[in-house]
Amino acid sequence: MRYLIENKNLMFAQIKYLLQIGLLLLIASCATESSTQLTNINSSDEVSAVRELAEIENTATPLPSTPQPKIAEIINTATPLLPTPQPKIADSTQPKVTEKIKTSDQEKTKDQEKTKDQDNIKPSQSGNFNSQCLPNTNDPLNTWIKTKGPIGGLGYNVRYRHDNPDIMYFTDVWSGVQKSTDGGLNWIQSNGEGQGNIDFRVGPSLDNIPVYALRIDPNDEDILWIGLQDNGGLYKSYDGGQFWESKLNGLDSNKIIPQQKSQNADEEEDASELQLNVRMIEVEPGNSDVVYVMGDVDTQVDGFQFNRTRGFVFKSTDGGEQFELVGDFANLTRWLFFTNSEDTEKLLVTTGLFDREPDTAAEKEYEELSDDAIPSGLGVGVFISNDGGKNWHESNQGINPSRSMHFGGADQSPFDEKIIIIASGNDVDNSLRDYSGAIYKSIDGGGSWKDVSPLYSGLGMYGAVAFAESDKNIVYVAGENEFLRSTDQGETWIIQEHWGPPGIKPGNPIDMVVSKSDPNTVFINNYGGGVFKTEDGGKTWIEWSNGYSGANIFGISATSTGCLAANGRSKIHLSADFGETWQGILYGKSRSLGDGLAIKFLSHDDNNQTIIATDANNGHLYYSNNLGNDWEIAAGLVNIEHSLFEESFGIHIVEEASSNPKVLYAGYIQSKIKGHDPHQLDEIERSPGMYKSVDGGMSWFPINNGLPDQDYSRNISDITVSSQNEEVVYINSLFDGLYYTVDGGESWKNLTGELPEGMSWDDCGHTCVNEDGERIDMEDMEHSNIIKRKHAMSIAINPQNDQELFLGTNVHGVYKSIDGGASWEETLWRTEAINTSKRDHAHAIDIAINPIDTKIIAVADWNSGVLLSQDGGESWQRTNQGLDTGVVQVLTFSPNGQFLFAGTEGHGIFRYKFFD
Repeated sequence: MRYLIENKNLMFAQIKYLLQIGLLLLIASCATESSTQLTNINSSDEVSAVRELAEIENTATPLPSTPQPKIAEIINTATPLLPTPQPKIADSTQPKVTEKIKTSDQEKTKDQEKTKDQDNIKPSQSGNFNSQCLPNTNDPLNTWIKTKGPIGGLGYNVRYRHDNPDIMYFTDVWSGVQKSTDGGLNWIQSNGEGQGNIDFRVGPSLDNIPVYALRIDPNDEDILWIGLQDNGGLYKSYDGGQFWESKLNGLDSNKIIPQQKSQNADEEEDASELQLNVRMIEVEPGNSDVVYVMGDVDTQVDGFQFNRTRGFVFKSTDGGEQFELVGDFANLTRWLFFTNSEDTEKLLVTTGLFDREPDTAAEKEYEELSDDAIPSGLGVGVFISNDGGKNWHESNQGINPSRSMHFGGADQSPFDEKIIIIASGNDVDNSLRDYSGAIYKSIDGGGSWKDVSPLYSGLGMYGAVAFAESDKNIVYVAGENEFLRSTDQGETWIIQEHWGPPGIKPGNPIDMVVSKSDPNTVFINNYGGGVFKTEDGGKTWIEWSNGYSGANIFGISATSTGCLAANGRSKIHLSADFGETWQGILYGKSRSLGDGLAIKFLSHDDNNQTIIATDANNGHLYYSNNLGNDWEIAAGLVNIEHSLFEESFGIHIVEEASSNPKVLYAGYIQSKIKGHDPHQLDEIERSPGMYKSVDGGMSWFPINNGLPDQDYSRNISDITVSSQNEEVVYINSLFDGLYYTVDGGESWKNLTGELPEGMSWDDCGHTCVNEDGERIDMEDMEHSNIIKRKHAMSIAINPQNDQELFLGTNVHGVYKSIDGGASWEETLWRTEAINTSKRDHAHAIDIAINPIDTKIIAVADWNSGVLLSQDGGESWQRTNQGLDTGVVQVLTFSPNGQFLFAGTEGHGIFRYKFFD
């Protein structure tokens, strides 16, 4: 990418890299300079021991995880936190590839196919996190500072200007438009300012800028178009993204008629509620007045796993002043191509995406879904128009209907407009029908297709396609678990399995571009968040998102020496400098981790090398005793097989007994409750409940005696353990209320302490709200819809006084007990803090007590930021200065009480310094 970075920028990058190398040379543990060796779990002795313990406890033990591909070499033993240029694929230092995978239209035996595939699948890199952590920062006091990570978000398009490829853009559904002027080395937001900003906002606290699509006008690259979710429409910029104008006229979701609504035309439906999402924008070459818009309308009908959607094509002939609908499709529309430069009315559009379902009838009967769900059918493939979109017809000749027809990836050769490659994949097709994704090539502008899929038994969930602009033979296809490169225009492929930067799982790739001048340099934007870059055709990758984080964080942990760990949608990351730089540590067995939940440094390890992490999908707890360089899956916990018809559960909270750190308690909760709108917690199934470990987290056994056994029970929203007595534990069971044990979980009792006069744990009293968060009188609500006072979300115990408890409720604020829960009083209700909420009630999603000064208490209010008390809960202040979102999901103090860390939805991690 030498053309991308000028000498000055490259010099700055090298200086930053050398500074980081200086830090990384202090290879040690997070705790002490004397810790120089990392130790691995003895996979034969320790794992067999924990399995034996699991058998004794007669619990369900997870099946052995799938073996990972053998790593041919260990690259970058101490991986730098900022990227360094990698050798190009043509360099003599790189191994030469002598074989290619033949495509599926060529004859092979199955044994030959397997042999060829294995010979050409290249394993991912591996690396280690080794760093001495910094004990302090130069932050100002009493204000929030946004850290620079970890990576994450909900990424979509990535683009560069052809007249100046150093200027790049990518989009994110939480933080809008990001811009770089140095080839992606650094990124800043480019959402405009003042009256020229992107003023459409969504989310619980109305601070998310939900941008999906971005298109640079090929006729005038100062002109940018962006497309938004949720009826946000389009915005247009004439100055490269400094100022934006809304362009909405004609983009009407009511013009799209869902199949289910048309079948029930006599029923009165509120069509105005349908949400229009823009997925892509195209400008006619040579005529900027003609603009096409693709995307989907949410039909508000659930399918097997996702929403059923319809697609559209809107067209403007006056530069976006007015749009008209020219195409209505039974599936989301993603890409549009002009297939004849002599006749720009000849168009091709692809439909489908990996995480949406079509508005088509199911091809057969399936078992019953939920009451409001309707099984969806197959994708609808590709369409062609010969008259500028007035009429459309299917063009699926050569496409196999027994493979996914959701074409989320597509690109057109810049050398021959007739050559188009499309790639498919869909979660429902894959898991329900066993339909893998496929790759097709057309040489006649989409009139017919040839299957060029590799004969490979992997997942085959393809999401992005890109041709090189400087070599007509090179084209790339990216999937969730594989990255493919072709040097013969897509006829054969070389596969890089488990691709991505070391320690990071990319997630679904949504869009990618190849460098204008270097066919081996590729940039990818991922649905899991973050931009990745390769300079050697996909063999090695670096994270390329400096200055940006849209991470959705559910777990944070800090050590006394400044190490920081985070877990969430973008999985597990560590930072050695209070969040300024981050390193992914997803290695070995932890690569099976789904959406991340809890994470914790375990204090029984004086070297702070031991970490545990959990996920929201398979119920696993992952254990590492060397800062994430190797992982084991803890024994004794439930092994949840997630399917379309079964709910998944994860461990949201793990707490240590500080008086005996080998003792840990963990609680399961149904997936997606944490982070979901707390007004709409319904249809919850019974979870596996509570588990305990007495060997520092390596093996577990259930402790549910005395807990309710209803259909909705045992969803554990929080746990707190006495600092003086490892046997005393309090838990919130979301719909069941507060429970406690004094014998380490051998038995549980419901704690229904006395409330102030006129209040009950089973009513909503002065804070009755409906599913939209609006206040309503209790007598006007159905009892089943009441968010009761006992529906608690968080609990914390004073680490210096077992009798003092704080209970965070869903919509009823915070309650305090000074007698171990025998009686309670409101400590956060009619205060100034409530009056500063986005609503007139507080959702106490998390509570943290400063371990040194226990008068300092922090509450995460789901839609209004952080509430802080410095007098033990007598008074509260809204503490949001520097916090650019109100959706705070998790809080944790540093062990010395100096810092408070906040994990947010879509805005990463923030830190707050109390003293120097």
